[in-house]
Amino acid sequence: TAKIKLVDSTGNPQQCNPSITDPNHRHVCPTVVLKGDNCPDGAEVRLWNEIDLGSWDADGFNEFKATFPTSDKMGQCTEPYLIVGRDVHKVKDVVLDDVYVIGGEGAAALREDTLAPTNVPTNVPSTFPSASPTFFPTNKPTPFPTIANAVACPDPSEDPKEMPSGPVMLARSDPGYVCIIMKAIQDADGNLSKVAPVARSHDGERWTRYGGKFAESLFYSWDFDHHDIGSQITFPELSGDEKYFASSFSYSVEN
Repeated sequence: TAKIKLVDSTGNPQQCNPSITDPNHRHVCPTVVLKGDNCPDGAEVRLWNEIDLGSWDADGFNEFKATFPTSDKMGQCTEPYLIVGRDVHKVKDVVLDDVYVIGGEGAAALREDTLAPTNVPTNVPSTFPSASPTFFPTNKPTPFPTIANAVACPDPSEDPKEMPSGPVMLARSDPGYVCIIMKAIQDADGNLSKVAPVARSHDGERWTRYGGKFAESLFYSWDFDHHDIGSQITFPELSGDEKYFASSFSYSVEN
C-alpha cells in the first residue's frame, strides 16, 4: 500500500487517468513493478492499483493498494526491489508517503529488501516510512581521494551509529548480518523519525544503493567505489536536524 502524488519539476500538481491500463500512455497513473537483479526471465511483476479511484486527485495523495503472490522465479533474484511510477511520463515526478509491503497470512512480513531482521533496536521503527524524492543536483560532485581506514557497522545489539556526511569508507557487513545506512531525524531522547534507508551491505557483500527512487536521487550519478577494505561512499550534505545512521541486524530469508 502507498499514498502517491504527481508533481512537475517545480512541484506543481499533475494529473493522470486511472482508467488507462496501457503503461506506455503519457497519461497513465503510477504503477508498481516488482523486480530484482539477476532474475530469471518472467520474474518481473507489474502491480496495478486495486482501488477504483474514479479520478485522480492532483492536489492530494491518492491511495494505492495491490496484492501479489511470491514466486519461485522471484525467489531466485539476488536483489528484489520495487519500482514505483516507472511508466509515469518523464515530465512528472512521483511523491510517496506511507509505503508498506507486508506479507499475507502464513507469509513472512516483507520490506523492500525482503530480509526479516531480528533483534531490532527499540528506537528503529519496524516499518520504514518512505521519503519524498529530492531533485537531482545540477552538477556532479568533485571526486574525493581514497580513504585509508574503514568505518565498521555497529553490532546488532548496539544503537544506530551516527555517520558523517561527505566521503566515508564503510566496511562490509559481517556474514549473516545486514547493515543499513538510514537518513533520519533524531529527537532529544534518541528516537528516530522520518527514516529513509539509502544504502546497505548484507552477508559480507559490498555496499549498494537501497532500492527506490529516493536513494537513486540522493546519490545522483555517484558510483560507490569498492576496495578490499570496504566501499567508499560520498553522502550528500543534509539540512536541519537530518542525520545519517548505520544500524545492523541479523537476518534470515524466508522461502
